Amino acid sequence: MGRDLGPRSFALASVLALVTLAALAACSGSSSHSPPSGSGSSSGGGSSGGSTSGGSDGFPIADHPPLPQVNDNGGGIITAIEVVTVTFDTSLYTNVTSPSPAQLVADLQSFDDTITQTAWWDTVRAGYCEPLGSSSCVGRGTTLPAAQGHVSIATAPAASYTDSASAADATGATLKTYIGGLLSAGTLPAPTASTLYVFYFPSSTSIVSEGQTSCSDFGGYHTSVSYQGADVPYAIVPVCDPEATTQGVAQLTHEQTATFAASHEIIESATDPHVDASPPHLGFYLTDPASQAWTIILGGGEIADLCVDPVGVGEDRSTQGSWTVQRVWNNVSAAASHDPCVPIPDGEVYFNVAPPKADEMIAMSTLGQTTTFTATGFSDGAMASWTVEVIDIGQSSPGVPSNILSTTPSKASANNGSSVPVTITLESALPAQNNGGTFEPFLIASLGTGTTYHLWPGMVVAPQ
Repeated sequence: MGRDLGPRSFALASVLALVTLAALAACSGSSSHSPPSGSGSSSGGGSSGGSTSGGSDGFPIADHPPLPQVNDNGGGIITAIEVVTVTFDTSLYTNVTSPSPAQLVADLQSFDDTITQTAWWDTVRAGYCEPLGSSSCVGRGTTLPAAQGHVSIATAPAASYTDSASAADATGATLKTYIGGLLSAGTLPAPTASTLYVFYFPSSTSIVSEGQTSCSDFGGYHTSVSYQGADVPYAIVPVCDPEATTQGVAQLTHEQTATFAASHEIIESATDPHVDASPPHLGFYLTDPASQAWTIILGGGEIADLCVDPVGVGEDRSTQGSWTVQRVWNNVSAAASHDPCVPIPDGEVYFNVAPPKADEMIAMSTLGQTTTFTATGFSDGAMASWTVEVIDIGQSSPGVPSNILSTTPSKASANNGSSVPVTITLESALPAQNNGGTFEPFLIASLGTGTTYHLWPGMVVAPQ
């Protein structure tokens, strides 16, 4: 299934390839957020039937193909997570100026101590129970005493490490060797079934994982290491310089960048802690074959991956007190045709355009071949009409649109219950992608009035 590489990764198309969409999406600032949009058991598997739910004040949401459901793959969860914060000498965080490196470390320790006992955590963990329908659910975390929960390593880490895709394949995984050594030496407290180690590496340490480099290609990931016969989860959060944003959106600080990435990895570690165990024990991950466009285009199928904002306008941000955290996929909210990414901004009306499920993955091989289908607009409340655009988001080279697909509409108007005819023509041979597949991604983009957008991904694939 591959590993999550955090909010900086966008598997196939750079943000530059989305310039048309970004130009239409305006600045989206921070807002307050609502309580959990739903609770109870999540369901696995993507249904192919329609979805009609009641919106705000009984608003009749149009019947439409359903949003995906993240699957329970039986790999286990962490019900009462205990986060161990691992930092290094403050002199090593040389890229951090405000707050001071010493304050940054103290703040990261406080964040890890408390974030799993907040309203944000209650919102994003809602419904993640295993087995489905059971009372064994991701619950609130436990704060460890500082002597156990805060580890400061005075010795500088190496200038570079490599990490592997599997705990069973540690060949050349120098980071696993390093962490194993810290465990053996007692530098890290002995793990329990609830332990998650979160490492905040200075940006001067380069970590290469799956051919991608920290602070350049990714802002964090989580995996595991085998220690004394147990599979021990850990998360890597390098203290990176903030990412660039678009459309005038405020850039995060170093601390906000770190807590945003850490929130992503902590909730995914709780819902999919043993993805790299030997043998693999995949937890909550979108494995439905009919919805693989979502996992590939958004860079992963775990519950935070599915809410990453590939455009850079802050649509994936939320706040918890003074902390910046990520919004996370919620099956209950998705099943009710509300925004699947929670917490939901106060007053939001969710809108999107859904293709028939069969047309998320379109098989085409003959040049000039055309496929048409009708997508359906829906919203969970009354709102003004929005703009719909279908975009080929592949690349012929970094930052250069591929023009493999001709797509329409280039712009159309939609509202709740609208029928939107979509035409896709294969203009050039489908490319071989770096994950071994042969396909071209596209997006059905719904652009609201100035500040919001929502996407429905799809792919044209080579016939099997």
